Amino acid sequence: MKRVLLSTGTAILLSLNSYAQPSTEIFPDFTYQDIEGNTHNLQSYLDEGKTVVIDVFTTWCTICEASIPGMEELYSTLGQGGDGSLVLLSFERDANTSDEEGWAANFNVETPIITGAEDLILSTWNVTYQPRYFVICPDGTFDQPAPGGIYNNPQPLIDLSESCEQVTGLNTLDLKDQVNMIGPDGRGLLTLMVSTNQLNYQIIDLTGRTHSNGRLTDGVNDLDVSGLRSGLYLITIYSPYDRLSLRFIKK
Repeated sequence: MKRVLLSTGTAILLSLNSYAQPSTEIFPDFTYQDIEGNTHNLQSYLDEGKTVVIDVFTTWCTICEASIPGMEELYSTLGQGGDGSLVLLSFERDANTSDEEGWAANFNVETPIITGAEDLILSTWNVTYQPRYFVICPDGTFDQPAPGGIYNNPQPLIDLSESCEQVTGLNTLDLKDQVNMIGPDGRGLLTLMVSTNQLNYQIIDLTGRTHSNGRLTDGVNDLDVSGLRSGLYLITIYSPYDRLSLRFIKK
């Protein structure tokens, strides 16, 4: 009977903790240096159209240690050590540890490690155990896999990153066959090849702010986006009947 009660209590605790996360729909911005002295700002990565994967760990956590192969595989394939489509950051949540550099060297960890964020992790992220993972989409929304480690299998994090809706409300209709977008190029020109008339466009950022709008003509349309800040944008093209939304990244 005692074992049954313990198992039930553990299940309840895990269930409650699985809902412990930032209380906002948009993941809170942060800026921290890793143990190598490199600065990481969440919003800057999101503005570049990146999906950010956060790993919360401690150096004494055996499940975290067992999940290093999965995190490092993700880092070397899709993260900063691979094609760069993801940004991986590991946060050590125990203020009483100071062996992160030796720990990283011992386990050949390449993923950037951030310390000194214990208050953020506890008070803002509401994280009280490890390992924990967050997958943050470029629009700031986020998700997390089921509680527990990933061990040597990063697929749960890959699945969440692939399901990111980079811009909410993206809607592609029949106009997709009549509009082809190229760029922006090195001169800051976004080219739209259009094969119809009576189209208008609007360029907005992830906050919903409109940066420009106007009319498109049949043929080649070069839009000057050189004045935009670096980041992810949405261009909406519409006629009286249809609407097409496309994403582009201004570098």
